Amino acid sequence: MGEGDDVKSAGTAADGTTTEAGAGAESGRSGASREHDRLTVPQGLAALSLDALASVAYGPEAIVVVLAAAGSVGLGYTLPVTLAIVLLLGALTFSYRQVIKAFPNGGGAYAVAGRHLGRRVSLVAAASLTIDYVLNVAVSVAAGVAALTSAFPSLFGATVWLCVLALALITAVNLYGMAESAKVMIIPTIVFVVSIFAVILFGLFHSHPITEPTHPASSAAASVGVLLLLKAFASGCSALTGVEAIANAVPTFRKPRVRRAQRTEVALGALLGVMLIGLSVLIGKFHVAPNGTKTVLAQLTDAALGHNVGFFVVQFSTMLLLALAANTSFGGLPVLASLLAKDNHLPHIFALRIGEIPCAPEPEHTLVIVPVGAVNALTQEAISAALSIGDEVRAVTVTHPDEQDAEALAKLHEDWAVWQPHVPLTVLSCDTRSLTRPIIDYLHEVEQTCGHDRLIVLIPEMQLSRPWLRLLQNQRGSVLDRAIRRHTDVVICRLRFRVRTA
Repeated sequence: MGEGDDVKSAGTAADGTTTEAGAGAESGRSGASREHDRLTVPQGLAALSLDALASVAYGPEAIVVVLAAAGSVGLGYTLPVTLAIVLLLGALTFSYRQVIKAFPNGGGAYAVAGRHLGRRVSLVAAASLTIDYVLNVAVSVAAGVAALTSAFPSLFGATVWLCVLALALITAVNLYGMAESAKVMIIPTIVFVVSIFAVILFGLFHSHPITEPTHPASSAAASVGVLLLLKAFASGCSALTGVEAIANAVPTFRKPRVRRAQRTEVALGALLGVMLIGLSVLIGKFHVAPNGTKTVLAQLTDAALGHNVGFFVVQFSTMLLLALAANTSFGGLPVLASLLAKDNHLPHIFALRIGEIPCAPEPEHTLVIVPVGAVNALTQEAISAALSIGDEVRAVTVTHPDEQDAEALAKLHEDWAVWQPHVPLTVLSCDTRSLTRPIIDYLHEVEQTCGHDRLIVLIPEMQLSRPWLRLLQNQRGSVLDRAIRRHTDVVICRLRFRVRTA
């Protein structure tokens, strides 16, 4: 064989079919393409962290609303409560960093609970996460549209349609792929983060006049109790929403997935912690209190930057990020649904990797079990088909302890010996007149003891040409089919033997 022949064999066979080397090259290109569609660290922050980052728009306000019940004395505790929340954020970030390493396939709380706390606890966690993801989309889109209608009151009557339009746009962007949607959202994320840090920095070194607190201390609420602080802490923890999304969606990152996801988690924790502390310092500096027409973030921006272009940039970037925060659910929920589907808790379609090229097919050791009742043409067709499908074939029959069944079993043994199909016949005895229970128990036993890769039950049944004639048939095949599907994971093959009638 010459050099030209070597080149030819490495790429394409003489008949034009792709050989192993060519297939490997194609597989490598498709693999590289799939990796290109996955997330980097900046893209991960943009795609999976918007919910958490946008929470600085309402997390500090939730603390202020609670502490305002104690007047200016209570508002003085905003920073200590925020520091406690940031401490919890640090613990969560460290914990999720470990979860990412231990569960590289994603799943977050569901995967952790499933391994260490049991199935029921894991399903509770999965249900909570699913509800959280759905509500996150609703709240984020609604909050973003509310900010828009506040800036343009004439749009208030079209609130519902604007919400639907925003949801449709986010869905359309995600249909291009996670990486593509992340690229679209990187710029709004950067603008928002830079805007918040600008408010913090300008607020620390420069201030504008601000109105006096609208909730001065009164004799009825001039002290701050432990319960009030705990309630403020609980309300402020809304700023931690979405921190788990990265741990849920590790498979969406590029290789090395674990390392990239861990870096993204740490970056999110650091950015969110600094922003929360910075805004809380400004709340104390400017004595910001709840206002029915102006958010806490808007008051801080007005005080730090003034009512100018910078103020509107912060407001519009906040509005946009709140609307885009729904994308966190588009990144985290599909991975969680995939894990639930693989564990048979959701329809398997949520697990069907569209567009991915599977591994090369490999032969498997297959055992085929054929339920029989007599030696006849139907049994002959069934055994022949089973021998064509599997490496090993077993016939099973169910008998009951009565004289009639004993005679039928003796006749079956006699006919089987004369027929000699070279297939073993297993007799399953049952005290009741059940057909399905003995076969189900036998399948469970085979699954646990037999060294096969795949188990198939081939159910032979006659198919009459006239529909009205089928009503006269027994429905043992259908009954057995339903029972096996309900109680086992065995592959079922129903062999229809057509019977022609005049």
